[in-house]
Amino acid sequence: MGFRRKTNWTDYRAVKKVEMDGRTFGSKAESQVYLMLKAQEQAGEIKDIRCQVHIDLLPRLGQKRMVYIADFVVWDLRMKCDVAVECKGFETEKYLQKKKVYRFTGPMPLRIYKTSWGKIGLEEEIYPDRQKLLDWLGADLTNQPELIPSGS
Repeated sequence: MGFRRKTNWTDYRAVKKVEMDGRTFGSKAESQVYLMLKAQEQAGEIKDIRCQVHIDLLPRLGQKRMVYIADFVVWDLRMKCDVAVECKGFETEKYLQKKKVYRFTGPMPLRIYKTSWGKIGLEEEIYPDRQKLLDWLGADLTNQPELIPSGS
């Protein structure tokens, strides 16, 4: 009779954390996206890179909250607005659900970079259509808070 350790799927998908510029990233791919954003900042395309920003997707729609944590949020100088940036290697079911909700309730555009065979490329850009949601709900969400402070 031996002791057998329980395993779960995270044991097989172990990702090493990476430290760079005094920040810790969840994966090598996320650190590569950070380097790409730093290069864009040096080129004058973006500014104000913020990491792990909490975004409330379902404000004031009952007691349930759905919070999306973007890997990065940057100020895009060309578009003159904040843009959320996400880096994905593996898409979980929970992520896919939040991405669907983000299409309607997201407060800013979302750029999704995907890793494949060690290369990172822009997979998709989402521009939320909040007017469709407002029409469907018959509600006024124009005064909603956009970002949640990371301490909450």
